[in-house]
Amino acid sequence: MKEEARRIKEFQERVRLQEEEEARQELLKREKLERQRLNEQYQRDMAERRRAQASPSNRMNVDGPPAAPSIDDRLNDYEKRWDILTQKGARDLRFSDMPWPVLCDMRDLSALTPANIEPFVAHSLRLVGPGENTLKQLIKSDLLMWHPDRFTKYRKRIVQLHWPMVQEGVNIVTEVLINMKKDLTRFA
Repeated sequence: MKEEARRIKEFQERVRLQEEEEARQELLKREKLERQRLNEQYQRDMAERRRAQASPSNRMNVDGPPAAPSIDDRLNDYEKRWDILTQKGARDLRFSDMPWPVLCDMRDLSALTPANIEPFVAHSLRLVGPGENTLKQLIKSDLLMWHPDRFTKYRKRIVQLHWPMVQEGVNIVTEVLINMKKDLTRFA
């Protein structure tokens, strides 16, 4: 009788663990599909935004495609996007509205690589200005802004469907900044 009860308990435990694992796998699958869907939506949004922003003269430019934004433009855009994100009334911000620290066009998470983030963070134009910031000070300041725990305070300002992708991007940026801080000699 005790043996039978023990076997039943073991069986129930195995079933419970199997159900938990299946539920976990299903959740991971749903999250992956959601990230893919968000990435595809982001791609469509960006294509639509580019079409809407392109002037007729840019569409028919005989000299080639419109000129890429200058580094000054990208740095100014970064600051403006932080200003928008930190405004109390900000709402319905998307992945594309985030102040991603890159000098290239930001289409999706694949652009958030050390090769794209490090040149932005260590750019000499960011080191000039009031107080003549050092790279170490800039990285420390950026880490405070991009820290995942601190960044969650902006969650209500971001479109819910975009939040998982934004969160993943924040984690990538933070990881790159931490690695830069560990090895400042590479940027001297």
